[in-house]
Amino acid sequence: MSLAIYRRPSLLSLSLENNLQPTLVALEGVLGSPAALIAAVQLAPDLLIMGLGTISSNLAAMRGLGLAADEIQQAVGKEPQLFPWDYAGKTFQAKLRYYEVVLGRSPGHMLVRQPGYLKYGLQRVDYRVRMSERFAVSVL
Repeated sequence: MSLAIYRRPSLLSLSLENNLQPTLVALEGVLGSPAALIAAVQLAPDLLIMGLGTISSNLAAMRGLGLAADEIQQAVGKEPQLFPWDYAGKTFQAKLRYYEVVLGRSPGHMLVRQPGYLKYGLQRVDYRVRMSERFAVSVL
């Protein structure tokens, strides 16, 4: 927790009872264990400032893509920096569509197997795809 506070000092201004505790409980439910929660928060302190609404919305979006509880746990644990993003938002949905339409990768595949690629902007990804096609090299 001290590393998270060091990286994100604004955490000290949050109410333990009203903000941090409910978020920690919800995230532990997503990640499955206290150890997984600690590891995720060390990598992504922004998890602690997520609202419960964002957590619920992202879980609903992941379930809507057909992900099972263990796949959600794997996806969030693998790339916790991605989980605070709005999965139902236009930008994130556009990324998922791009990977599905252009590269033939299902949204579920991208979230579980290669979530790190979802952190990149579409212009960067598109450039890498075009360059890989030009030089006949696999990008993913």
